Formats: sequence, C-alpha cells, structure tokens
Amino acid sequence: MKKYLTASLALCFSLGALSGCTASEEDCVKLGDKFVELFMKDQPADNPLGEEILKSAAEAGKEEVIKQCKAEPPLKASIDCALKAETLDALEQC
Repeated sequence: MKKYLTASLALCFSLGALSGCTASEEDCVKLGDKFVELFMKDQPADNPLGEEILKSAAEAGKEEVIKQCKAEPPLKASIDCALKAETLDALEQC
C-alpha cells in the first residue's frame, strides 16, 4: 500500500495541474482571502494607520497573492496548510 501511495505522490508531483494536484483558481482566491484575514488580525489595535489604509493594503496584498498563486500554482497540500494557518508567519511557512 505504501508503494502505491509513494507512486501516486510521485505522479502527482510530475503531472502537476494535469492531475489536479496543484491549486485551482478558486484555491488561489481562498488563499487571497486568508491573507486579508490574517493581515488584518495581525495589526495592533492602536495602529497609527487608519482602517481604510490597512484595508487597502490588505486588498493589494490579496491581489498579489492571487497573481503569484495563479502564475506558479502551489500544491493543494500547501493551500490546505495555508488555509489552516492562524498567523501570517504560519501561512508563509506553508
């Protein structure tokens, strides 16, 4: 059984998007939304920047995350890890 799992993972890595092992466009959007959530959560309550500025920065970051995700789709496992992240640092580790 382990042999088949290893072979499946190898095939997944080699075929990438053809086998559905990499992030879809929907996954990239979810990743962008997660970035916004964690970015806003990471801001201190007494941040001297206004909330609108922070929201604009978060949205710009979201667009960049989505753009990079679509350009070089990560493995679904990385997306799953990122969507479970509780901090920006944890998200970056994925």
